[in-house]
Amino acid sequence: MERRISDKNFETVIGKGLVISGTIEGEGNISFKGRLKGNIDIKGTIFFETGSEFEGEVRADNLIAEGNLKGKLNVKENVEIRRNAKLEVDCLCGKVSIEEGASFNGKIETEKGEELKPYVFKEKRGTENSK
Repeated sequence: MERRISDKNFETVIGKGLVISGTIEGEGNISFKGRLKGNIDIKGTIFFETGSEFEGEVRADNLIAEGNLKGKLNVKENVEIRRNAKLEVDCLCGKVSIEEGASFNGKIETEKGEELKPYVFKEKRGTENSK
């Protein structure tokens, strides 16, 4: 049973040394470790891992951010911004959570047009919970 969006399997991994300029489209879950300047339109979850860099527009079902993102996010369901993340974005989403220590500069809006105030949390799940 998936308890959170990062419990998904990531069929596609874009490696740390890869630099992409252009558009990525398709279905499935992507783990992104490289750099991209362009647009992403995915029916699935995209995970920007620590050290990743993105500039452009993202359309996805779910998004996890640990890297550096600039641009626009249009996420159907959940956005999870973790403590290593640095975002300068305008975000339209269903729900958003921001871990203590993350950097967020921009606007968050629900699909209903309501502006959200982010819920900031401190990650309590540690190695003792992953056994």
